[in-house]
Amino acid sequence: MTKIETSPKYGATITLEPNARYPFRFGPDKARMILANLDDIRSFAEAHPPKVKQAPPSQLEQENARLARELELLRAQVNGSNGHAAPSAPADIINHIRR
Repeated sequence: MTKIETSPKYGATITLEPNARYPFRFGPDKARMILANLDDIRSFAEAHPPKVKQAPPSQLEQENARLARELELLRAQVNGSNGHAAPSAPADIINHIRR
């Protein structure tokens, strides 16, 4: 969707995607420049496709990552406190801490 308007302050302008957060607005001079360089603009756009937005991690993925970090910290604490090898399973770590 485009919107063409004329105002005393700006003269004639065209607005591409007027309802977008950041609409793209330009006048006749820029329009002519765009038309003169349309092939270069097309090549540029094709060489740089839009980035695919990744969905934010789910709550479960965030919790798993937090628990993995916590497990590594616990292993490091156990390993550094008595010089023995760190337990390999979470239950072993919990039992070691309870002793």
